[in-house]
Amino acid sequence: MTCTIATIVLAVLAAMSAECTGEVVEVMGSSGALSSLHSVPNDTAVTSTFIIHARAGEAVKIKFTWLSLLDDLLCAKESLEILDGEFYQQRNSLALLCGTGPESVPPRSIKSSGENITLVLKSNGPMEGRGFSLLYKSVTPTWPPGNCGIATMYAPNPWLAYITSDVTDCFATLISRWWLLTAAHCFSRPMDNTTQRSIGFLQARESRDIVRIVFHPKSQEGSLDYDIALVQMNQPVSFSEHLMPVCLPEAIQHLPLAGKMCFIDDDPTFDITYFKVFVRIVNQTSCASAFYGEALTSRMMCGLPTYGYYMDCMRTKLGDDENLCLQLYPRL
Repeated sequence: MTCTIATIVLAVLAAMSAECTGEVVEVMGSSGALSSLHSVPNDTAVTSTFIIHARAGEAVKIKFTWLSLLDDLLCAKESLEILDGEFYQQRNSLALLCGTGPESVPPRSIKSSGENITLVLKSNGPMEGRGFSLLYKSVTPTWPPGNCGIATMYAPNPWLAYITSDVTDCFATLISRWWLLTAAHCFSRPMDNTTQRSIGFLQARESRDIVRIVFHPKSQEGSLDYDIALVQMNQPVSFSEHLMPVCLPEAIQHLPLAGKMCFIDDDPTFDITYFKVFVRIVNQTSCASAFYGEALTSRMMCGLPTYGYYMDCMRTKLGDDENLCLQLYPRL
């Protein structure tokens, strides 16, 4: 059969276990549609892989039109993982999806950084008509050319700064030579111009003074909603292996999606000693219904700590007190 828009190549894999069979679906072309209903069996547990190849030199953009999977907080029963890259290469997880209905579907398109994007559909039991459908197309890559978001052997987080202020000591993120991004609650309002505030960089021997703070116009003291501020330094910084800005997402991107693994730098000690808390972003609807209700807005996200002290907390405080360990963060 000949297809003018895309060439679909199906290859059946050997069973990976007694309970799990699967296949690889590869799609190539400028645009088209892809659905799991045409290639995933309904009568057994499955692990199926779908690879979308863009045209040479372009990226892949996908938009979901339908998603129906069993829903739970960690997407453990059924899940669709979206990976940036090809099945046979090292890939970065872009999202882990589950649930049914419009609230479970990413509201915007998802785009790869290279020529391939991979979807892995897993189910512990028969799918029974559940799955996904999406549209895809090849687009011009718009990711940064490598001048941001790059960790080096000298600085694993060269964009990380700390701010000493009249309220608290906070981390901040370098986004340009002049500006940093931080939380609005790091500063009291109205601002007192006599208060000393300074900026230091954990992995570079540089410091700056603060000359301007721009609060989100809807931010309020005591609220996590719109809890964001921009901070202008008195002098620009020079980028180096020790000092580099973070990459900012495109305006059309919806980040981070459920299932994405993130890390949070906690408790600035100002002596190069700090630690990371790794969290997995939790489905917004599940988090709201289970813990926060209307307090969780579209400008926030839920993160579930994944190991260490925080996992001990999760194991010992299940039930009514589980919300004590599920962290709520502003969507910076």
